[in-house]
Amino acid sequence: MVVHSNHLVMSIGMIAMVWANTGTIATWGQSVFFTALAAVMAIGLLRTPGRDLRISLASHLALNAAMVWMLLAMPLLMAHPMGTGAHGDGSADGGGHDSGHHGDHSMAHGMPLSQTPDWATAVNWVAIALSALAAAWWLILLVRSCRIGIHTLCHAVMGLGMAGMLALM
Repeated sequence: MVVHSNHLVMSIGMIAMVWANTGTIATWGQSVFFTALAAVMAIGLLRTPGRDLRISLASHLALNAAMVWMLLAMPLLMAHPMGTGAHGDGSADGGGHDSGHHGDHSMAHGMPLSQTPDWATAVNWVAIALSALAAAWWLILLVRSCRIGIHTLCHAVMGLGMAGMLALM
């Protein structure tokens, strides 16, 4: 039941994230919700029998962590005009960041875009890798089952979708 509730709210959250600026309250609300569900799943992980079920539940946990990361790190990951950063001090990346790792600043409406901090890029790649591993796990389950399992296929697509969304950021 927890996993199904998680899927429903995460689907709504991803759609809202793409089409509308949901605002700070919605972002923090989703972050708290997904963190709470991850805690419940972590407790369930300790009680889940069988390796395959534990790996599947761990994959859900990884995607929850990736979703929370996506929600909280979006201002760092998405390029925005310098001087309009989340820090309110004119530095979109916390100031002092060397712009060399991404090359030249891009331009948006004539304004230079901020750089993503190196640590945020690294954490983002970890989230991408975990999401891709989750997708790979469900694809392995699908192949091993020797039948079309729409539920398992949906999980694989969900993992690939999360990895893709994070990679685009």
